[in-house]
Amino acid sequence: MKRKAKPDIKAHTQLKREAERKAKRASKIDVVELIKAAGLKYYDKRSQGGLLWLLGSMERLEFVNFCGRHGIRFIYRHGGSWATVSQHAWWYAEDDMDDDRIPRC
Repeated sequence: MKRKAKPDIKAHTQLKREAERKAKRASKIDVVELIKAAGLKYYDKRSQGGLLWLLGSMERLEFVNFCGRHGIRFIYRHGGSWATVSQHAWWYAEDDMDDDRIPRC
């Protein structure tokens, strides 16, 4: 009699998590469209392995808080980064972001 192969639980769990992440991303508001609609300046370096930066300082707090209420998280970085040419900026924290992409202070 032939035994049934045990299902690979790890692979199944990993596939399920990936599907949940994709569904979550698809249902989210497009952050770039939201920034454009507000008429704000930004740098989107995500296609090059970087981050999305919203230029500005505390004057952007109202917009950042609005985004936060809709699940879009921005984190402030005084002095920005090389991508913002050292302008104060907020970076967009994606849910599935790798630790090596988080800017260091």
